[in-house]
Amino acid sequence: MKPRQLPQAVLSRWLDLNERVENLEQEALAAEAEVARLRSLLSSRNANPINLGEINAAKASFDATFTAAQLKRSRASAQGKLLGSVKAWIEELPPNTRLVLVHAPIEGASLAEVRGELAALRSDLSKLRGNPPASLDVHKRIESYVSELAYAARPMVRGFHNGGTLDVRWPMDVSANRQNGNAFDHGQCNALLLFAALMPAELSDLIFKAISDAQPLSAQQHSERMLQLNARVNDLSYIEAALVERASGEHSVESAPHCILGVRVGGEIAEGDAAA
Repeated sequence: MKPRQLPQAVLSRWLDLNERVENLEQEALAAEAEVARLRSLLSSRNANPINLGEINAAKASFDATFTAAQLKRSRASAQGKLLGSVKAWIEELPPNTRLVLVHAPIEGASLAEVRGELAALRSDLSKLRGNPPASLDVHKRIESYVSELAYAARPMVRGFHNGGTLDVRWPMDVSANRQNGNAFDHGQCNALLLFAALMPAELSDLIFKAISDAQPLSAQQHSERMLQLNARVNDLSYIEAALVERASGEHSVESAPHCILGVRVGGEIAEGDAAA
């Protein structure tokens, strides 16, 4: 779908967004032009009494002017990139896509409060993504790990033949070499390896408890929590975008294109919404 094929109500939002981005770009260009003018003035070798006052004024204002220009360029670039992502989203839609206008409940809502809650929700989502639930076969994986440790705990025994001097050496770590006896010792043994060999069930329980402490949610609970948070982020993002539109402000760079346009794709028209 091309932007010009958008339904009128959605096209209006798209055009407004374009206009605001263009205004930001023009402001950034004007600020950068002023920085260039000041630089040119300051680099001039003609510091005669006629323009000395102007040069001194340029020196005094340059830092603030430069910082303001950087900020304006940053804002223009961020909103321009956002505009590009919205356009890409539109162009990925099939031509006959049905769009439904979402009328977000913004009465009494504060943009600052909405963005604060969104930041907290996105932080929670990030933590959940970075701490996935235990796999369904985690018990088998723990059992296999403990078995490997227990197997590595076997001592290296020599001189066990008739008349021989029994020589028992214990592994100091899991990588002890049974070919040359490296990392084996007569009087010491790796405690973890012995633990696995003598008390495998207890060691397995200890490992599983550590996993549960790190991620108490089951796979189903984790999935349900992710869905809940994503649904809340989506709902609040519509409200955030509507508040920005009302104030003719700047959208968050984290806003989804469909929220910025105030639509959802296909499906039944919910109460309060309307066909675009």
